[in-house]
Amino acid sequence: MQSQGGWQRYPVRQLEDLHNLVLGADVEVIHMGRAEIGGSLAFTAYDGLILSSTLLRSRALIRGALSPDAMTFGLGLRFPPGARQWLNPVADGEIALLQPGAEHEGLYPSSSLYLAVTLDRDRLEREAAMEGVALDPKLSSATGLHPEPISQSLFLQFRKYILHVHDGEDSGLPTIEQFSKLFLRSVVHHYARAHKSKEIRAAPRGRACIVKRARDYIEANLADPLSMDAVAKAAETSRRTLYRSFEEILGEGPLAYATRLRLHALRKDLLISDTSRRISDLAGRVGFRADPGRASTRYRQLFGELPRETRALRIEYDKNWL
Repeated sequence: MQSQGGWQRYPVRQLEDLHNLVLGADVEVIHMGRAEIGGSLAFTAYDGLILSSTLLRSRALIRGALSPDAMTFGLGLRFPPGARQWLNPVADGEIALLQPGAEHEGLYPSSSLYLAVTLDRDRLEREAAMEGVALDPKLSSATGLHPEPISQSLFLQFRKYILHVHDGEDSGLPTIEQFSKLFLRSVVHHYARAHKSKEIRAAPRGRACIVKRARDYIEANLADPLSMDAVAKAAETSRRTLYRSFEEILGEGPLAYATRLRLHALRKDLLISDTSRRISDLAGRVGFRADPGRASTRYRQLFGELPRETRALRIEYDKNWL
């Protein structure tokens, strides 16, 4: 851990470091790339606001509730091509609001950078009252992407500041108080304006709907043998369209994605299950019954270590804890 001008900065060295990428959250993270997991996390707080930022050095799918009892604003500060939220394309400067307990899903390529600010509704409304504006009830009460990005000038200010935080360079930057006040004031005015489009974007659209239906089926049947025909039927589409939809949105076919999910399920079991259980039994439980040895090879390709090495980390952790 490093402290930078009131920010606490942590390096990302393994998949599990990303579970708390928004302070207080416990999200599911699926490693979608081939490179090793990397990046950094940064956290701070000011006057009822909790600020969290993540710089990713690998492609990841992140989903889950960011806060059970508070609102979270998420601002994309650097979203390379292929970035998605709720399976829909997302670009730099777009801002999302998640209501308490709402599920977030983001697919973020390597080098993605974002800022999340968590606060309660009363704090947001007090700020609006101080600014003399009324929050748009439709925009501020729904979960999803705002219909318009923030202004370019504000976007550039926020990105410059957060990049310096991750680089560990705080000389000459605004204080946390100044930055927090600017961000909150900007959000209040953004969510109070009369926008031409009032549509909040959260539900998957087009081919994203196909991917969602197929993925729901895959996850419900992960431990069982899967076929393209069965997945296509569940997704209400043809095999060809199913494959193209997965390639376009997730960058791999549905069966390859299912294998990726199984490998993550195996890793989770290795880290939380009784260490006396055989690794081959755990692999079979998540769908690798036919060839546990091949699962071990794929596991190493994805996570950079063998299943037994992950198990060793768990055993070492238990020893240190005791």
